[in-house]
Amino acid sequence: MPRGRKPKYDYRSKEFLDQIKALAERGYTDTEIALTLGLNSTHFADKKTAIPELSEVLTRARAQVNAVVRQKYLQTGLGGLKVKTVTRRLLDSGDSELVHETETELSPNPSVLNQWLYAHDPDWKRMVDESKRLDLTTNGKDLNGLSDEQLNYVVNELLTSIGHGNKENID
Repeated sequence: MPRGRKPKYDYRSKEFLDQIKALAERGYTDTEIALTLGLNSTHFADKKTAIPELSEVLTRARAQVNAVVRQKYLQTGLGGLKVKTVTRRLLDSGDSELVHETETELSPNPSVLNQWLYAHDPDWKRMVDESKRLDLTTNGKDLNGLSDEQLNYVVNELLTSIGHGNKENID
């Protein structure tokens, strides 16, 4: 009794799983992997659900990539990464000559550090979540319907509170 057409791939074979692993390690999404292999993305998702080895190889490959990305992200946040810039100029003879070479160290990135702590430190996350938002622009007041004079007053008060006000109306 015929069972339909032969599958395009042996989804459990080492060769197929190695190919999936290689694509996942390059950062491909499930849809991109399916398209690269000439498969329908829904069919690939169904196979991933039905074949535990397929799902496992994707999970492991992506975990390795995530570890590398996380490490680089943290290094960027902490600063200290060295960036080398080389300037060359082309000589008339067609050879290039080294003109200038600099190496700089990147500063820490507070935004990255904040995101890292928020994602990985429960105490930090709780502190951020529980803290009150400070509305510097209006101090919680609705500015709709205020006259120009009233708006100037609010702006001057704000500027004064942060050390930049001059108590004169802003035009």
